[in-house]
Amino acid sequence: MYLNEVIDKDEERYYNVTLFAEPIQLIDRLEGKLLKEIDFSVLNHAYNYTNIENSWTTGVTLTAGGTSTDVFYPLVDTGTVSPNAFANYLGIEAHTAYTPFVSIKFILDKIFAGAGFSYVSSFFNSPFLAACIWTLTQAYNFLTSIQTLLV
Repeated sequence: MYLNEVIDKDEERYYNVTLFAEPIQLIDRLEGKLLKEIDFSVLNHAYNYTNIENSWTTGVTLTAGGTSTDVFYPLVDTGTVSPNAFANYLGIEAHTAYTPFVSIKFILDKIFAGAGFSYVSSFFNSPFLAACIWTLTQAYNFLTSIQTLLV
């Protein structure tokens, strides 16, 4: 059921609703699905200085053509940077310190589309959520831990 509007008239309240016959819930469609099953191949791109730097502005150049701002390479200590590597930022292999992060909105869009759903949401379409990113390695490890606790 979807509440379209509430009308107060002559000390009475009327509800305008839309009823759906056989509701299909998002949770039913997602049962048993894992984040690692999402197809991220549309974001395939070369791992190089140019794409790392472009992720901060115009977006990475995709292998299939075009660009995407759904991949971002922030300067984050993921435990792979030694103090010497950071001190020699412009030195050899400095780009190996960057881990790709993916837009959370991109992930949510893939989840909804994969389940055959769409959404209308000021939050999901907000600049705030568009700026939120997550490394897929951390996402996978987090969800695997949660699944282990639930078994």
